Amino acid sequence: EFDRKSVRNDYALLAVWEMGVKHLRIPASDLMDDVRRQRLKDLTNLGFEFTLFSSVSEALNILPLVVVNSPLIRNWEISGHLEELLAVAAKLSPSTRRYDISLYLSLLRSKADILKTKKTYYHVINHGFTASDTSTDILITLESATSVFDGVVFRCGIYDSIEETIDTAMSVRASTGLKTSIHLRLSADNPAQFQHDDALLCNRLARTMCYSWYRGFNQIYCDTLTDNERGYFPCIGVLDRTYNPRNGFNVVKCLHSLFNTLGKVKSWKLATHSDAVDVVSIVAEHGEFTMFLIHPNASVDWAELAKISKGTWVNWSDAELVDQAPQINGFPLARIQVFDR
Repeated sequence: EFDRKSVRNDYALLAVWEMGVKHLRIPASDLMDDVRRQRLKDLTNLGFEFTLFSSVSEALNILPLVVVNSPLIRNWEISGHLEELLAVAAKLSPSTRRYDISLYLSLLRSKADILKTKKTYYHVINHGFTASDTSTDILITLESATSVFDGVVFRCGIYDSIEETIDTAMSVRASTGLKTSIHLRLSADNPAQFQHDDALLCNRLARTMCYSWYRGFNQIYCDTLTDNERGYFPCIGVLDRTYNPRNGFNVVKCLHSLFNTLGKVKSWKLATHSDAVDVVSIVAEHGEFTMFLIHPNASVDWAELAKISKGTWVNWSDAELVDQAPQINGFPLARIQVFDR
């Protein structure tokens, strides 16, 4: 969808701000409305950055509006089929490059594309490359795109490997010189399935944030922010329908704070402990960080987990450091040890 209902609700904005998120993805309609456009200007002055997304069919029509408001737009994603994208981008790129707006290719995927990756086709529109696409296929597709596009979009489903997706995106960046971004879906692949597993969502967010921190990959957009209980792809978000924080909100907020405290990552290690827990061990500039990602319905020996890590535990509910591990089955656990400076 390339538009949304126009509702003034600062709860969502305040939640994003509190989580430490400063880069947002917006539809073209936000530029067309005077009130929303002024809000974008105000938020830009406060350090927010915006990625615009639109369909290829409307791109040329909104180009004058994008140019006039170029200080507000950092990136512009355009979705469509390859031939259309290349033809339109050839007309857009002189202006976007002049005004320092990165133009991203967001490729619509056909049924044949989906089946080729051995995934189930659900009769819905998908866009973006995935880790299931071979590097050769991606590079062949992008061969004619580098002259008119500055970046390319990847997609990562809730059950796809975020490590493989980030690695593939960074490999394509190194091979083509194109920037890369990832859309992380928090809904199920099946549009009729309700994804309401809060522990799955929290583990997904934690794993994604830890690995992107390690790889220095900082352009990931998560969908969705708030609970969506109706229509296609129903799922929970990091905020409930009344914009109160859910557990995922606390995970994102706490991890951003911890990353800022610990600094740049020096080493990363992923291991499985007793077939029940994935253990992410990170050594950073200013401390050590251990993340325990509990497998669904797994029986956890809390004492054993305490033996393979050091420091104080993170209590997600109040963002405090505690001496005892919060025993919340299914949710990620984190332990931090800050070096003396």
